[in-house]
Amino acid sequence: MATYSPWSEVLDMKITVEYDIIITPQELTAGLFWEITYYGVKNAKVP
Repeated sequence: MATYSPWSEVLDMKITVEYDIIITPQELTAGLFWEITYYGVKNAKVP
């Protein structure tokens, strides 16, 4: 069974972007929201 980190842990993670990657803060934020809300907008365990 997969385990999922609570949003508080995900949002507190250190993010390292390699020097050759070009990404805006807006793109990074959008990607983060996409990942943590993929199964819905509630901070609960997903199937």
